[in-house]
Amino acid sequence: MTSGGHPQLGSADKNNKVISKTPYAGPFRETRTEMGKTRGFLYKLARLLGDVNAVNKGKVGRRLGRRVAGKTTGKMFRKLFK
Repeated sequence: MTSGGHPQLGSADKNNKVISKTPYAGPFRETRTEMGKTRGFLYKLARLLGDVNAVNKGKVGRRLGRRVAGKTTGKMFRKLFK
C-alpha cells in the first residue's frame, strides 16, 4: 500500500486479485455497474420503441437495412483499429 492508504495500482491485494490500473473512481465506483445496467436497459428500450415506431410508419425495411449497415460498419472499424 502507498502512504495514502490506497493500494498501489497494478498490485495484488490480500486475495491475490489484481487491482485495476485505472485511477481511483471515487465513492460511487460500485454504483457504476448499476448505472451501466440501467443505461443498457434504456438503450434496449429505445431500440424497441424505434422498432415499434417503424412498424407504425411502415418503414421496417429501411430501419432493418440501416441497423445491418451500422453493425457491419462497426465490425469493420473494430477490426481496423484493433
